[in-house]
Amino acid sequence: MTVIVWDGKVLATDRAATDGAAQWQTTKAWYFGEGRDCLILSGSGPVQAILQMRDWFVGGALRNEFPSVQLTSHFCHFVVVSPYVGLYRFEQGVPPIDHGYEPCAFGEGRDFALGAMSMGANAAKAVEVANKHSIHCDLGVATYELEYSKDAI
Repeated sequence: MTVIVWDGKVLATDRAATDGAAQWQTTKAWYFGEGRDCLILSGSGPVQAILQMRDWFVGGALRNEFPSVQLTSHFCHFVVVSPYVGLYRFEQGVPPIDHGYEPCAFGEGRDFALGAMSMGANAAKAVEVANKHSIHCDLGVATYELEYSKDAI
C-alpha cells in the first residue's frame, strides 16, 4: 500500500508498510549509481515483486531475465527516474512506459495525489494529502531528487 508521486523534479513517497494487521515505517525508494548516472528506483505493489524488479534492474535489466512475477496478477509498477529522460515505469513487460517529466502518481493513494497536484501541490504536498485521506498511505513523506535535472543537462 503506497503512494508514489512525481512532479517532474522530485519523487515523493509515503513511508508506511503493512502486513494487513500492523503498520511500520519503511523506505520505498533507492538511489542507484552516482553523479550524472544516478537514478531513483521505486515501486508500488507487492513488495516481493518490487524487490525482484529492483534486483533485475540493478543486475543489468536483461530481457531474458525479466522477473516472472511481473507476468502474473501480482505484478508491481516499477519506477525509474533518470536525469536524462525523467520517469519511466515497468509493468508486465520489458519495454518501459515513458512518463518523462510529466507529473504522475502510482499506488493506492494516487487519486488523492493527482487531485492535489491538479490544485498546484508539489510531490511532497501531494503525498501529505494522500496520507491524510487514504487508509493505505501514512507515516510521513520521503523525497528524492537527482543532483542533475533536465535543465542542467
